[in-house]
Amino acid sequence: MASFVVEFPLKVQPFQADILNKRFEIARIIYNSLLNITQKRYKEMVKTKKYRNAIAVLQDKNKIKDDKKIAKEILKSIRMEFRFSDYSFQADVKQFQKVFKKNIDSMSAQKIASRLWKSCEKYLFGNGKKLHYKKVCISYIN
Repeated sequence: MASFVVEFPLKVQPFQADILNKRFEIARIIYNSLLNITQKRYKEMVKTKKYRNAIAVLQDKNKIKDDKKIAKEILKSIRMEFRFSDYSFQADVKQFQKVFKKNIDSMSAQKIASRLWKSCEKYLFGNGKKLHYKKVCISYIN
């Protein structure tokens, strides 16, 4: 089944472009701030002995399935302990959203947190190599 995407340029007034640029920049700031907190949590999580032992069990090819299943449960509990989940990220983004509540609504802030969780999920489970900060863009809308 084929799918197609059609892109049309957005025609806005200069004041509307300024508003959109401001909101995109605030969203970038929120994402990067939340990523900073997340990376600190990750570094602390990796330092724990329980985490390192569970990872070692998963990487050991000689371990049986039951041991690996227990190790996965331990990793899951460690991630919950260090608040490493989509819902935790959405709870954390509330503090940033409140600062910018005139420009970013709660649904947009939650979507930013969910987007960060998807990238962290790729990083945690082996598909991603690094978490990236969003770069500054001069103008999103011309």
